[in-house]
Amino acid sequence: MLSTGISCILLWIAISVVHGGFKVGCKGHSTTLSCLDEDNIKDKAGSNILWKKSSGEWVIWRQSGAKELGEDFKNRGIKINDDDLSLSIIECNPLDEGVYILCINGQPNCQVRLFVEDTQQCTQSKQNSSEKSTESPTFSAVPKQESTRTPKFSVVPEKGLTNEKIRNRFILIGCLLFCVVLLVVVIMVVVVKQKDTTENDKSESKLLHTVIHT
Repeated sequence: MLSTGISCILLWIAISVVHGGFKVGCKGHSTTLSCLDEDNIKDKAGSNILWKKSSGEWVIWRQSGAKELGEDFKNRGIKINDDDLSLSIIECNPLDEGVYILCINGQPNCQVRLFVEDTQQCTQSKQNSSEKSTESPTFSAVPKQESTRTPKFSVVPEKGLTNEKIRNRFILIGCLLFCVVLLVVVIMVVVVKQKDTTENDKSESKLLHTVIHT
């Protein structure tokens, strides 16, 4: 039972990593979370919609056309966009970070993780992006030497997280997955050993019983 539960947790983590997606918002700025799987919805306008966090906290929902905010979000600028059922958060802050789940008619449809960067990081990212886009190409008669450095692979989107944050989060996820797999293997080895021991005990008991009767 324990190994089955751990396997389910491992499967849930893998699904979250692969299908979760993420969005980066800037502190104090508006951001929109969108992840709708349109293959699993027929009537956007007539469906009951719920956005909630993975902790179970309800953010906003729409039922029978009426919309209502969760208890901790009543004084926040939050809305559901009817065209794609995305979630808009006005002036997001670090407390808004987490996994947001879109439920349609009581069934989970998709999820997206929100990261919130501080204003300085966002401003620096925009400046770097602007500088790169306005750089003029330079021409030189001297042939360019090939760089011996190994190119860096970046999974950061245009307005996404820094390389360091992405790397740290993936390292954390990788360590977690490794620990879970290791734990499952140890449990399986223990169970097999216990089974072998039980079978040996039964064999010895039968042999002893036979010897006594003979």
